[in-house]
Amino acid sequence: MQTRGVVGVALTLVLLAGCTGAPQTPAPTGVASTSASAVPALVEGDHLNPDAMQAVASQFTALPPAAQEQELAATDLAIERQLWTLSGLEAKLGGAEKADAVFARANGEIRSNVAAIGSAIDPQFRIGRKGVILPTDALSDANGAALFSTLMLAKLMDSLPGDQVDGKAHPSVTKDGLTFGSTPTTGTVKLHTTGKSNGVEITINLESASQPCPDASGQVVASITASAATNLAGTGARFSYHVEVTIQVDDDARISGRTQTFRSEQSEYSPKGRRFVDIATGKDYTSTVKRSVGDVTDDFVAETARSGVQWGALLGVIAADAAEKKWLSGDCVNLKPTVSAGPSGVKPGSTVTIVAAPRAKSDGARTGGTVTAQLTGGEASVSPSGSKVPADATFTYVAPDAPHETGTVALESRSRRGVGKASITFSTDQLSFSASGGANDFHGTGTICDLKKPFVIAGSGLKMDFTPSSESSGTYDLSGNAAGVTWSGGGTYTVTVSTDGTSGRLVSRGVNKIRTPRGSYSGQVTAKFTLRSIAPCGG
Repeated sequence: MQTRGVVGVALTLVLLAGCTGAPQTPAPTGVASTSASAVPALVEGDHLNPDAMQAVASQFTALPPAAQEQELAATDLAIERQLWTLSGLEAKLGGAEKADAVFARANGEIRSNVAAIGSAIDPQFRIGRKGVILPTDALSDANGAALFSTLMLAKLMDSLPGDQVDGKAHPSVTKDGLTFGSTPTTGTVKLHTTGKSNGVEITINLESASQPCPDASGQVVASITASAATNLAGTGARFSYHVEVTIQVDDDARISGRTQTFRSEQSEYSPKGRRFVDIATGKDYTSTVKRSVGDVTDDFVAETARSGVQWGALLGVIAADAAEKKWLSGDCVNLKPTVSAGPSGVKPGSTVTIVAAPRAKSDGARTGGTVTAQLTGGEASVSPSGSKVPADATFTYVAPDAPHETGTVALESRSRRGVGKASITFSTDQLSFSASGGANDFHGTGTICDLKKPFVIAGSGLKMDFTPSSESSGTYDLSGNAAGVTWSGGGTYTVTVSTDGTSGRLVSRGVNKIRTPRGSYSGQVTAKFTLRSIAPCGG
C-alpha cells in the first residue's frame, strides 16, 4: 500500500495535534493516548499489522470507561472537523472561522437530539413490549462530534433489542423515531436522526441487533452498527463502524470467552472526487482492506483501522453487557418447579418434595447446569440450602409446625442457557376455593373449604356431592330435579391447582341419568369448574 499524496500525512498530524479553531474536548490529564505515536506502524507494505492493531485495542481498553469515551470523543471531533477541510466543505462555508461555527452548531443540534430522545423516553413514556425505559443518565459528559453521538444512543438503546425477543416473530414497527422488529430469537432496533445548520446536514444512524438468549452450545451473538454523514450540496464525509460480538457462556451463566470482529469505513467526497476505504478486522486482529476508492494513503487507512478498533471495543462492550443483562434476568429460562403437596394447604410439620427442572424458553430443551434453593422468608427449612444441585434438581421443604404459617423458597438455575428464577410460598393454611362452572344447561357453584374433605357444588336444581380420595381426585354423586324430571348419576373427578395455590380447575366425568314419565335415559357427561382461592374456611 503506497502513499499517493500529502493529504494523509496532514490528517495524521491533525489527529495528533488536534484541530485548530474547532471545538475541542481535551484528553483527560495523565491518561495514556492510543494515538499513532503510541503503537507500532499499522500499515506495513500491502497489509495491516495485526500485532499493532491488537496493541491499539489493548491500550485503549486498559483505560477507565470514562477515559475511553473522552479519548474517542476528542478523536472523533478532530477527524470530523478536519475532513470538512479536506473535502472542501470548509471552503464552501467561507473559511475556517465560519466552518468552525457551523460545525459547532450542527453538532450541538445532534447532541440535543440525542438528549431529547432520552428525555422523551422517560418514566412518563415507556417504549418496547416490556415497558423499557431509556435512562438519560447514560449520556456521557464527553462532547464529541456527530459519530460520537451514536455511541451515546447505543448506550441508551443497549437493552432494547434483547427486550423485543419473546420467542415470537414480530414485524418491524416504527414509533417515535425507533424501529423495532424481531425473530423468535433475535431483536433489532434502528434509530435515525439529523441536525442541520447553514445548509450543512449531519445524519446519524444506529442499528443494534441481539440474540440475547444463549443457544444450546452457550453462544450469544450481538452486533451494533453506528454511522454518521455530513453533506452540503454534494460535499462532505461519512463514517461507519460495525462490530459483531460472539460470547461464550459457561455452565454458571458467566461469560467464559468473547470474540469480536470489526468493520470500519471512512470517506470524504466533493464534486472533484471521492476517497473511501473499507477495512475488515477479524477476531485475531488480522485486517484486510476490502475496498478502496481514490487517493487512499497509508495514513488514511491506518486512521480508519485504528478508529475502527477503538469504536469496536466500546460498541462491543455495550452489546455484550446488554445481552448479559437479558440472560441473567431469568428471561431466557423457564423454571417452573413442581411440588409433591401444596404449596397452600400444607400439613403443619410435613415435608414437601420440590423438583426444579429448568428448560430453555427458545427450544424447551433441558438446560443442564445447577439449581440452588434458599428459604428467603417465613418458616421452616429447605435442604440442601444454598448448594448447587445438578439440574434437574430435587429439594425438600419442611413446613412450620403451626397452622397459618408460611415459608418462601427461592430457586435459581444457572447454565450455559442462562439463569432461571422461581419462588414458591408454602402455607399451612388449608386450601379453600370457590367453584363455578358446569356443563350444557347446568351451572353450579360451591365453596370448597378443604380439598381433602367432602364438598358440594349445586345449581339449576341439581346437586353434586364430591367425596375426595385425595386432594386431587375422588368421586361424585348427582341428585336433584330440573326441567320437570328427576336426575341421578355419578362418576369421578380430578383437581389441578396452580403452583401458587391461587386458582385451579375441577373436571368431573361420569354418567347422568334422568327418569321421565316415558322412561329413564342416561348419557356420558363432562363438567368443568373454575376454582378461585378464598380465605381459609371450615376450621
